[in-house]
Amino acid sequence: MSYTQEDLYYPHPLIQDILWGTLHKVVEPILTHWPGSLLRKKALATVMEHVHYEDVNTRYIDIGPVNKVCGQILVFSWVFIVPTLLRLIKWVFLLSFFVNSMKTL
Repeated sequence: MSYTQEDLYYPHPLIQDILWGTLHKVVEPILTHWPGSLLRKKALATVMEHVHYEDVNTRYIDIGPVNKVCGQILVFSWVFIVPTLLRLIKWVFLLSFFVNSMKTL
């Protein structure tokens, strides 16, 4: 188990532990490979569409602070972090190519 006994406020039934284990060991690998990854990408795009829709309709003023923070983190990571990571990967590749070409001289 990945939790301590102090964090377990109420003991889980055996069927719940079996269900969570099955989801983690069987369903998660399926969703990270080809047929499941397409479904996951479509689901993430739908979630982003809903977050933007909520922001526009509420004029960026939400009822609860929790969903606003979650929406901002999601939008920030989608808009800024993903392209930044892609650029970083590109620069690491170019730097490694440059270093390898300098070694051959």
